[in-house]
Amino acid sequence: MGFMITVFGYPLAAVYGPKGYHEFPCGIYWATVGFSAVFFLLFIQSYEIIYDLRDLEGDHLAGVRTYPAVHGEQAAVHITYALIFSSIVVLVAGYMLNYIPWRIFIMVVAPVIQLILLKRALYRGISASDCIRMTWIGAMLLFIYHLWVAAGLPGASL
Repeated sequence: MGFMITVFGYPLAAVYGPKGYHEFPCGIYWATVGFSAVFFLLFIQSYEIIYDLRDLEGDHLAGVRTYPAVHGEQAAVHITYALIFSSIVVLVAGYMLNYIPWRIFIMVVAPVIQLILLKRALYRGISASDCIRMTWIGAMLLFIYHLWVAAGLPGASL
């Protein structure tokens, strides 16, 4: 939830105009914010369960009630896949309904890459280094995205 507050709460508080209401940039609507928030909520939650899969044995020993510890590893993997696919569906739906502009839609690449990395990690047995790799690749994608938009490269404008 801290991520959601940082990514959505502060920017929304900062867009109040002099007339006392939100003034979004051209092409951004409340529906854009809603679709984007749901996308990020689902996508970030999938990371959390992946991290819990890595810690399954320790969570069992400590009595920590995570998805994998409570529902089992296989169910947690299915929940993670559902979260990843749902995040993709939300972004595609928002784009198809013209609420999500291209520059936000392109973020659909992140869950696709995460799915590929997760399948590879699960095949070998998920480890701490797999989780670290996924986190850094996700951070790198977000950094590249912001550089792309800041540089005004193709598709960056609304």
